Order: sequence, then C-alpha cells, then structure tokens
Amino acid sequence: MIPLLTRIMAVADAFEVMTSGRPFKKALSRLEALNELQKNAGKQFDPVLVELFVKIFYEGQIITTTEKKDRYRLWIKNDS
Repeated sequence: MIPLLTRIMAVADAFEVMTSGRPFKKALSRLEALNELQKNAGKQFDPVLVELFVKIFYEGQIITTTEKKDRYRLWIKNDS
C-alpha cells in the first residue's frame, strides 16, 4: 500500500506540474488540470483524494501563484 502522504503529494504535484508547464510542454489551465486528475483517478491517482482535491479547489481552499520567486506554488488555505 502506498502511504497516504505520498498519494496526497502525487495529486498536488501533478496539478502543479500541469498548471505551471515545462520548457517542452505548455501549461494547462486549472480546469484542464482538474479534468486530467479526474480522468486518471483510480488509475494513476487515489480516486478519493482526487475527489477531495477537486472539492476543496472549488471551495476556494487551494491557493496557487505564478510568482517565479515562490518555491512552492500550491497551498491549502487555513482560516482557523
């Protein structure tokens, strides 16, 4: 069994990679990236974690930035 933290990081990292692009591949929009995660849920990604990621994204709990100075581009919002 793959550890939970590893499965969470796989979803978050894939979203970041898809939305930031690479020199050899154009970045996807956030919606396109979410669709890719959903398409691969149960194959490449834990389907429960993809469902949760999409849910909290639409609730505005996922914060992304395109600032080059930011080392990490993805945060979970914490209002508490």
